[in-house]
Amino acid sequence: MLMFMNAVAPVGEDQIDMCIHSFNLISRCPVFHELDMSSLSRHYMKLELPVCALGCLTMAHTNNKESIKSILSLDKAKLLEDVKFLVEQGLNSAIAAKVERLIYDEIGASEDFPVVISTKFEKKFVEHMLQTDQVDGLLKFAIVNHRLKHAEILFDLYCKRYPEVMNTVMDYIEDEADGYLKAYLKMRGFEDIAERI
Repeated sequence: MLMFMNAVAPVGEDQIDMCIHSFNLISRCPVFHELDMSSLSRHYMKLELPVCALGCLTMAHTNNKESIKSILSLDKAKLLEDVKFLVEQGLNSAIAAKVERLIYDEIGASEDFPVVISTKFEKKFVEHMLQTDQVDGLLKFAIVNHRLKHAEILFDLYCKRYPEVMNTVMDYIEDEADGYLKAYLKMRGFEDIAERI
């Protein structure tokens, strides 16, 4: 089952298939929780397959926050490319989606938006940020970087997803001329950003 343990970096095309096959077997194993997922993760890191390493850590029943954070400190654009490539090669798509969400969360938390803005990952990233109610940083980024139209579209999508936000903004608004986006930013304590509109 774990033939990938014999693989060495850099892995060739045939070894990538073997590594993915092994990963998929692990993810479907009914007793995977008894496996040492941290060791498997370290081995995937040695093979220069950080997406698989993250996948192992997400399946582990132990606290691996530091190891996850360490992997997420790598080049996030490269990690996203690797997720896409490995899924195309047959990686378990459910685990890959979980890894992708971890990467998006890290980008949002670090406000490292240039990694995904104006790339093929932007739409999926924005959808994730909307689904997880994490749009404030992205709104600020758009306004600071003179992307007001993008900020307005994002805020509109956000209000459609969470109608209670618009109700709160309407209760808060002090000056109708401010507009809803500006009022929202002020309400959230981002007066300096709101003044840029």
